[in-house]
Amino acid sequence: MTMETFKVKCLSTNKVHEWSLEEVLYAINLGHSDQWTLYTADDWKEGWTNWVEGCGMYSMEISMTEENTRFRILLEDEKYSLDLRTYDSREEAEHHAQLYSQITGGKTSVFQETYKGDSK
Repeated sequence: MTMETFKVKCLSTNKVHEWSLEEVLYAINLGHSDQWTLYTADDWKEGWTNWVEGCGMYSMEISMTEENTRFRILLEDEKYSLDLRTYDSREEAEHHAQLYSQITGGKTSVFQETYKGDSK
């Protein structure tokens, strides 16, 4: 099993360190009251943005040069508009959009999104 690691830059020294997920979670959850609900592996990105990077002490070194594309399916009927799923290929998204349309009778659309870094 490979341990997930992150490159974290200390903004006061400009040194880059490699942190485990446990170290990232420790930094996020440090110094809060007993009533604090701990951030976990499921929601750590929100905690990092709000409580660590937002304080100006550290930044996560994520490559922002790689551009990626994904495809979203939107299902619409008379009452609702629902964002269903995201796919890595247009062909797979269009195939599933057609299936959803046949099953529900609603109108489906496929949208392409472009993002940089780890934004999935």
